[in-house]
Amino acid sequence: MSFSSYPQGPQTPTGYRAAAPSVLTAAKLMYAGAVLSLCEIIVVISTADELSGDLSGSGDSGTEVSSGLVIGSGIVFSLIGAALWLWMAWAAKAGHNWARVTSAVLFAIATVMTLISLADPTGALSVVLAVVSWLVGLAALILLYRRDSRAHFTRPATGADAPHM
Repeated sequence: MSFSSYPQGPQTPTGYRAAAPSVLTAAKLMYAGAVLSLCEIIVVISTADELSGDLSGSGDSGTEVSSGLVIGSGIVFSLIGAALWLWMAWAAKAGHNWARVTSAVLFAIATVMTLISLADPTGALSVVLAVVSWLVGLAALILLYRRDSRAHFTRPATGADAPHM
């Protein structure tokens, strides 16, 4: 089978075909996911006292979790989440096939984390944010695996990449 049988579209400077509209929409959803991750910082700051009390338990054990630790770790995890959303958007737009697989793995992890947050909610806003983020990830993943997105993730045969038959 020759790569010349694949549909040929305009090519980007990176050598990949121009992104299908579904890939571009998925990237926009990933940008929205990054914004949602950053919004989690506000939720963490506003619920830090409640979270630190929940983590400390009844207080009988003598372990105290400071709200500063909760806020700091919440900010770090939110920034990591935003960075992952942006990285996946860049990689998908660039046509890296591994981006689809990595996005699926990250979505599976996000699914588990969302289920955990639903089991022990710290507030209505955090639950809404978790569910909306999960839905954005689901929509982006579906768009990345649509049939019209497939050609964007297939490297065209040029020079050394061409199969030798």
